[in-house]
Amino acid sequence: MRNRFLPGFVIGIVCTLVVLAVGAFAVAKAGLIPANADAKPSMLERRFAGMARDAAVNRYAPTDDNPVKLSDENLMAGMKLYKNQCQGCHGAPGDAENKFGQAMYPSIPQFPARKHPMGMSEQQIYWIGKHGFRLTGMPAFTDMMTDDELWKTALFIKHMSQLPPAVEEAWRKP
Repeated sequence: MRNRFLPGFVIGIVCTLVVLAVGAFAVAKAGLIPANADAKPSMLERRFAGMARDAAVNRYAPTDDNPVKLSDENLMAGMKLYKNQCQGCHGAPGDAENKFGQAMYPSIPQFPARKHPMGMSEQQIYWIGKHGFRLTGMPAFTDMMTDDELWKTALFIKHMSQLPPAVEEAWRKP
């Protein structure tokens, strides 16, 4: 026996989805969604953006081990790269708060203040450095740094809270 309510139910769902899509477009087109970096984002925006970021990094980051081995020499090289390429936005040793990084939206993670890069693996840090993030101010360093440099920087960021004495001393120097 054919269900005579099913076609009407499906049409109702489709119409509801179309109305929601048109409504979302109209709200965006009318400028009712804040686009300024100093506006506090809604909880929905924070959760959705964070979920999308985390899912993309988990999906696309390489799964192979970092080809750059943990050594004082590689950490020192990574530290120099971080100071030249990352420190302006992500902070320096002793920075409680990097005003430039905090003025961005979303605010930029301050690695020295956090003691670790949000629990990310070296592979995830490498992928973010290589490809950047849309609409965040994080550029893709694909054409600015070699893969070896990106891996050394990721190695340093991952281990910046437990550096060997020589690297720690160089890191703390202004």
